[in-house]
Amino acid sequence: HQHDQVRIDALGLLCESHRSTEMISLDEMQLVKFFIRYNLNSQSPAVRQQICSLLKKLFCRICESSQTIYRMQQMKPKQDPVKQLKLNPLVILQEYKGFMSSLCDMLFGALFPGSSHPTRFTALTLLGIIAEIFPVSEDQSQVLFQITQEVEPSHVQTLLHCFASTFEEVKILAFELLMKLNGAMPYFQDPEKMQPLFQVAMQLSTSTKPYDCVTASYLLNFLIHQEGLLQVCFKNHLLLDIFQPGKDTSSNLVEKNALAVINSLLENLEGEILQAEKSLLQAAASFPMYGRVHCITGTLH
Repeated sequence: HQHDQVRIDALGLLCESHRSTEMISLDEMQLVKFFIRYNLNSQSPAVRQQICSLLKKLFCRICESSQTIYRMQQMKPKQDPVKQLKLNPLVILQEYKGFMSSLCDMLFGALFPGSSHPTRFTALTLLGIIAEIFPVSEDQSQVLFQITQEVEPSHVQTLLHCFASTFEEVKILAFELLMKLNGAMPYFQDPEKMQPLFQVAMQLSTSTKPYDCVTASYLLNFLIHQEGLLQVCFKNHLLLDIFQPGKDTSSNLVEKNALAVINSLLENLEGEILQAEKSLLQAAASFPMYGRVHCITGTLH
C-alpha cells in the first residue's frame, strides 16, 4: 500500500498478540519477510522506529513460543496421540529457525556498499535486536537460533565497512553489533586479519577529512577488545617496551590493548609535532594532528 500507516498497521496485526507465547504460522512469517524486503528503505524515522519496535515483539514471540514448544516436546509421551498429529513441534521449530536464518541473510545483504542510510539503519537495528533476543549460549540443547551461526567472514567485513559511513548512528549500530558477536567469532582471533585493519585505522587517524578520524576511532575501539592486537602492535614496533605479548600483567586485555594503541598514536603524534614546528602549513595539509588526538580521546573513553 502507498500509505505508510496502512503498512505499519498490517505489520502490527502479524507481530502483536495478547499472548507472548502465541505461535507464528509459516504464512505469517512469509508475509513478514515480504514486508521487510520492501520497507527497509523507509525515509521516515518514525516509520523505521515503528517497524523495529513491532518486529522486536515478533522476535520475542518466536523466542518464547519456541521455549513452550520445547516443553511440549518433553511432555510428548504424555500427550494425546490425536493432538500430536495436529502439532508437530520439530516442524515448527525448523520453520522458526529457517525464518530467522533467511531474515538475517536478507538484512546482511541489505548492508552492501552504497546502500542508503535508512536501509543500513533499519537493517543494523534489527540485527542488533536479534543478537540481543537470541544471545550466544553454551547450552545448545534448547537454543532455537543464534545469530553467530549465520555470520560469515564476508558479513564481518560488511559490518566493518559500515564504520566508513558518514552517519554517526550507523557507526554506533555497527560497533554495538560487532561487540555482541565478538566473543563467539573466531574471525576476530586471528592477528593476520587484524594487521591490515590496524594499519587502515592508523592511516585514517591522520586523514585530512574530519570524518575519517571518527571511522579510525571506532575501528581502534573495536580492535582493543581483540586478543591478538598486542602481537600486531609489537610486530609493527609500536610499543615502548612497556610489556611484551604473552607477558603476565595485572591489567586486563582491554586496558593493555588500549595502552598499546595510545602509545602508538602518541609516537606518531610526537613525530608530527616536530614536523609542524618546521612548517605549520605543511602539517595542516599533509598530517593534521586533530585525528590522532580524537582517536586517543576515543580510546580513553
